[in-house]
Amino acid sequence: ESLVEEFSERLREVRTELALARSRHEILRQQVQESRDKLQRKRRALGYRLREMELEGNATYLQVLLHAKSYTQFMTTSEYLQCVVDSQKKLIAAVQHEKEIFEHRREAAQRTLNEIRGLEQDFRDKVSDLGRIQDKQAELLARIQTHRKRLQTYVSGLEHISAEMEAKLQATIKTRGAALGPIIPGTGRFIWPVSGPV
Repeated sequence: ESLVEEFSERLREVRTELALARSRHEILRQQVQESRDKLQRKRRALGYRLREMELEGNATYLQVLLHAKSYTQFMTTSEYLQCVVDSQKKLIAAVQHEKEIFEHRREAAQRTLNEIRGLEQDFRDKVSDLGRIQDKQAELLARIQTHRKRLQTYVSGLEHISAEMEAKLQATIKTRGAALGPIIPGTGRFIWPVSGPV
């Protein structure tokens, strides 16, 4: 019974751990989905930028600057190109950052999923162990009940024999008592052992 109680307690603990792990996994799954969506949006934006660059031609930084007609246009174009380059660097860095977040969350979700699988296996093992213990307990109880019935039969037999022996003893006492004659109760005084002078 103490084993059954111990396994039942462990089963409750595993069930609680399993529920917590499943809720953690659900949260991580949602975070992975959010990261995947962000990553796809940023990749699409980067793809649009790269496509625009491809459509506009393969002009180099220096060629664009040399086409300037004045120093002011040169400076403006230079600043504009620097902003475009910075913007593209930021976008690439953002894509890389989102990819790292996505990978990190996906790995965490996978670890949680593995933990859930381990807990589910532990739960099944505990249920199986508990079932074996309960089967053993039922078997022992059946053996004890069979032994108890045997003992009760034995005790009943002994009581019957004891009653028979007591009846025979009472019958023997009555028959021997009748053969000796009636028992005369005493008066409380001694009788003379012999007739005559002492």
